[in-house]
Amino acid sequence: MQSSTFLGATIAILFLACGSSNSDSSNSPSDMPDSGQDSGPEDSSPPGPPPPPTLGATQISRMGRPITNMLLNHTFDADPNSKTAAVNEYNANSAVGTWNKYVPEFENNLAVFDMLDAQCGNQALADTDKDDVTRYHDLAALLADDRLWIDTSKSTCTTYFGIENQANGIAASSDCGGRMMNYEVIKLTYTLLAGSSITDGTTPVAAKTSGTTFPYLAPTN
Repeated sequence: MQSSTFLGATIAILFLACGSSNSDSSNSPSDMPDSGQDSGPEDSSPPGPPPPPTLGATQISRMGRPITNMLLNHTFDADPNSKTAAVNEYNANSAVGTWNKYVPEFENNLAVFDMLDAQCGNQALADTDKDDVTRYHDLAALLADDRLWIDTSKSTCTTYFGIENQANGIAASSDCGGRMMNYEVIKLTYTLLAGSSITDGTTPVAAKTSGTTFPYLAPTN
């Protein structure tokens, strides 16, 4: 079994030295005559915010459902270059009609995550009548369609995958679906893939997840 390759990102902070000595002492400021004019204090006011970036035609990232790309796209690829290329291609792909091409790759990796709880076949939507990776087709297809589904006719929003659960017969739901700030999407996604409840002992910070007005920014102190 190939071991998982995790890529780390290294940030280099460059310190630029400003100012330099002048070997020609005749141009030294101490030798220059005083013009008698005060140029006044330098403007020390901070610059304003930069203008918003211009949106171009090239998409570099997407995150309909967080962590899907990392967990299911070339997850156990031993070649870091191949893995990075696959992840970047997925992020840049805005052609929804082609997203089903990721289904076979997702099926292979879903088979691995199905064993997180040491029980094979209890993963959500797994077809227990099959014994190969195609048993994970339905969940792979659902996740490859990397869009958040929201029922705007509903006024209650409490459940991540609420619409998907209803559409696939997992649970009846009157929920709007989507993704609220307080949804613990990482734990919920692992639980969906493992077939059993997964937790890491963390809980949402209310002050940071209780926003009701877009863009849901926490107040500054």
